[in-house]
Amino acid sequence: MSANQLCKELVRFSRLCYQRRLVGATGGNLSVRLDKNSFLVTPSGVSLRDISYENLIITNQEGKKLKGDKTLKPSKETMMHISVYNNFADANAVIHLHPPYVTAFSVKGISLPMLTVSSELKLGEVPVVERAGPGSSQLVENIEKTLQESGRQTKCLMLVAHGLISFASSLSEAYDIAELTEETAKISFISQNISRR
Repeated sequence: MSANQLCKELVRFSRLCYQRRLVGATGGNLSVRLDKNSFLVTPSGVSLRDISYENLIITNQEGKKLKGDKTLKPSKETMMHISVYNNFADANAVIHLHPPYVTAFSVKGISLPMLTVSSELKLGEVPVVERAGPGSSQLVENIEKTLQESGRQTKCLMLVAHGLISFASSLSEAYDIAELTEETAKISFISQNISRR
């Protein structure tokens, strides 16, 4: 896929994440791999509903801005994204969101129950990452530790009090994983509150 096509995809899925209420306000961030050493990321402080071709940013492997609107900075979570790319060579897209049901489970530090056939088959397990401040080096370390301890089949992580991060070979697949994870959390919550008669 060309860089131009990747930009269009990033804009489309950023807005879709907002429209589907997987994130609110200026939370959340998305990225795609352009090549081995550069990444296209959403900017800091801009709502995913307002992502456009003009405000996307290109960074290098160290998270340094290479190209983009001079008034904008890359997402403060850029190094979190890059840590995923460094640990999963086949990952070409990373999505970080704060969906309400997943975040509620994460606040409690509870592992997400895989209650449905789809979640068992497509997610398997969603490892929990220890709490750390947004954009912090400690969060990056915690994510790297969790990724190294989890299996290669891992597609999504739950960040304590901080939502989820999903990753895959394409934005479409990473989005589907994020959406399925939130649906799984919602079903788990509802099922726990249904009493048998």
